[in-house]
Amino acid sequence: MNRNNNGVGSSSTGGSSQLDNSHVQQQDGSPNSKRVIKKPQQTIGERRELRKKYRTLIQDVSGNKSELISPSSDGLLRSLKKADNLYNNVHQAREAVLDSELLALTSQFGVEQAQKFKVSLNAYDSYGLVSRFKERLTYYSDENNNNNSTINQIGWEKLSELYHSHFHTVPVFDFMYGPINFEPEEKKVRPPRKQNQKDVPVGAAKHAEKIVDTTTQVESETTSSRVQVMKQYLEKNPGKSFIDLVADDTSFAQTVENIFYFSFLLKDGHVKIAKDNEDMIIQPTQPPEEKDYQSKNAQLTHSVVKLDYNTWNNLKEISDLSFHMEEELQQFKKRRGGGGTTQTSTRK
Repeated sequence: MNRNNNGVGSSSTGGSSQLDNSHVQQQDGSPNSKRVIKKPQQTIGERRELRKKYRTLIQDVSGNKSELISPSSDGLLRSLKKADNLYNNVHQAREAVLDSELLALTSQFGVEQAQKFKVSLNAYDSYGLVSRFKERLTYYSDENNNNNSTINQIGWEKLSELYHSHFHTVPVFDFMYGPINFEPEEKKVRPPRKQNQKDVPVGAAKHAEKIVDTTTQVESETTSSRVQVMKQYLEKNPGKSFIDLVADDTSFAQTVENIFYFSFLLKDGHVKIAKDNEDMIIQPTQPPEEKDYQSKNAQLTHSVVKLDYNTWNNLKEISDLSFHMEEELQQFKKRRGGGGTTQTSTRK
């Protein structure tokens, strides 16, 4: 496709919007200098209309891809002719970009269309080949060459003479299997490797002593001890308020831990919470047995307690602060003979 140089990128000077087509500028004032004919400057409306036509053409080409790349379609050629007509009015780089985009799109579709063409140069018509053979054999079989005779041996011989010069004799070759007396080579047996001084064992291997992490066990015993301390305290002080039990005036973290320990007692059924006016009273109960869970007379439920720092400050003001975990734990250890613990069931 041929494209003419239309002076893409020209600019206006002197503030004028258009220049006369017949305006001619002489370079250096000499008669032999090249004559430069300035193209008319396009208005904004003309450029906008040209870009609109380019975008419409690009959308048409993109939307009709399946039709344009068909081997029997000439749609790409028509699109290129429209692009040539539009390019004659291109004078600025902005419109040239759209023209380049259109050319790239049509080039890509052209490659896909070329790949769809079925070119079979080595194919032949078997029916036509047999027909021509038959016609030639009939011609050679007739002594008068009138194509009226039936095919005979004479026709085959003449036909073979005609094609004989076009074929070469296939060379004869023999298979080579090697000598008749063939004995397989015996495989060499490597002697055992002598042991070096490094390979001689120096004694039984010694392993480092395994260290068992008892941190988890200690934490479990500590949790069970504190749960047992809280249980014995509630047995000595029945009808204790939930807030009076868990609230600790010196530590927000200890308050959270007290709620954690109390959750084991509540979950295993050692205690229950009864509502008395606006207070939550803790009452000791008999833990349910396994058959109660199987018969669904007892069911496990879950509750979430929200406690933030401001709530803890409010709880300290309404709690009697009679329960202190650390003090009760020390007395518990003394009663158990210096740290012995009684395990409390913690069903999960």
